[in-house]
Amino acid sequence: MTFKKPFLFVFFTSLIFLSLKWILSIYFFDESLITSVLINTSDIQYYPLIVSLSELNLNPTFLQNYTDSKIINFPLFSLIIHSFFYKFFGIYSFIILEFFLHILLIFILFKIINNIFNNTNIAAIFCLSIFCLIAFLKVINIYFDVEIFQRLYELVILNFGTRVPRPLVTGIFYFGFLYNILLFEKKNNEGLNYTYVFILAFILGLLANSFFFLFIHCLYIVYTLYRERSFCFYKYIFYIYLWISRKLKALNIIYLIT
Repeated sequence: MTFKKPFLFVFFTSLIFLSLKWILSIYFFDESLITSVLINTSDIQYYPLIVSLSELNLNPTFLQNYTDSKIINFPLFSLIIHSFFYKFFGIYSFIILEFFLHILLIFILFKIINNIFNNTNIAAIFCLSIFCLIAFLKVINIYFDVEIFQRLYELVILNFGTRVPRPLVTGIFYFGFLYNILLFEKKNNEGLNYTYVFILAFILGLLANSFFFLFIHCLYIVYTLYRERSFCFYKYIFYIYLWISRKLKALNIIYLIT
């Protein structure tokens, strides 16, 4: 079986899975579009920041009787894509990006599993099992109040779900890092590949201003590989990351104080 057939099956399954969620929410439960977005995307505390960023208001206070301090810190690089699309598509941008970003996340997972096992069927089964597991645990939690299933459901959703921006955006950064580190490992015998070094360092810079816990995890992976295998290549990843992070941090500061 060629690469296209298994992933096309996963792709259409993803479309059906996501479409059913929105159809059931909007039409069968008779919810307004705004209500459906708030319920289905979670983490509503980020929405004021997304709206403010889309309006280039980078120092909002959200208080009528309190003047801004010209400084505010928030995960800029995990929100900027939603802010950009919100500017043009409004509330519909959350639905559009959920389809696009979640399918992209599943595609990266597909590539990771295929890279490990060199088998597209196994990769497809893994991706499909995620949808099955989410649906199964959600039904179980509706009819049964069992804490272990609730915890397991939260664990799956936190890593493979559609919550904004974690893991819908940060998951792409994180699993994209893991995929590129796999490619980097396979090509290390061919000599230093600056393309992968730059990509890994750039993703570290994005994670540092998106989800610091994942950034620390990825940085630990780089440190572990460097320590155990003594690859000097990982020094370049860290050095380039430092350079990129300074540029991104400077850009963030400029935005926040202007």
